[in-house]
Amino acid sequence: MRRWQVCLEAGRRLLAQHQTKARFLLAGALNTIMGLAIYPAVYFLAAPLKLHYLVIFAISQVICVTFAFLTNKFLVFRTSGNYLREFWKFISFHLTYFLINLAVLPTLVELGNMNPVWAQMLFAILIIISSYFWHSRITFRSPKVRLASTKTRKSSPKSGRSSSKSGRSSSKSGRSSSKSRRSSSRSRRSSKVAHK
Repeated sequence: MRRWQVCLEAGRRLLAQHQTKARFLLAGALNTIMGLAIYPAVYFLAAPLKLHYLVIFAISQVICVTFAFLTNKFLVFRTSGNYLREFWKFISFHLTYFLINLAVLPTLVELGNMNPVWAQMLFAILIIISSYFWHSRITFRSPKVRLASTKTRKSSPKSGRSSSKSGRSSSKSGRSSSKSRRSSSRSRRSSKVAHK
């Protein structure tokens, strides 16, 4: 095999093992492009309205977070139902970052003399890195996994009880069969004595 074919095959195996992470990277790239495009677009489109850059930031965040939730739910983690519960967990993560961003963005712009667009791009990198861990372990964690493990734990003592019950019943049947053997051997002895 040629070297590129070996690399391609290794890439396929790696992708198969880490499908969710690969989809997260794809959705992350899509969300990043969206996030990086929305803020400047709203910033420049709203220029005639002379909105404060933080108002523009709030508008762009609502659009971006909703878009990111949909891509993560349907493209990455592929969960069904639980819209409100998952959306609340998703929003709580991004709301926390939003509040932190409200403090950091003015600091970078006002004190650091940084362009608002560049400052927001820098902060977006932090969100990308930490969001996978939050969403995979909290937001889109499948309750079926937890239920299955709970059912397994609950069923194992019952199965132990049922096996001990079956053990008791088999020992009872063992006792009854030994009683029947004793009675049959007694009857044979009594018949031998009667023949003599």
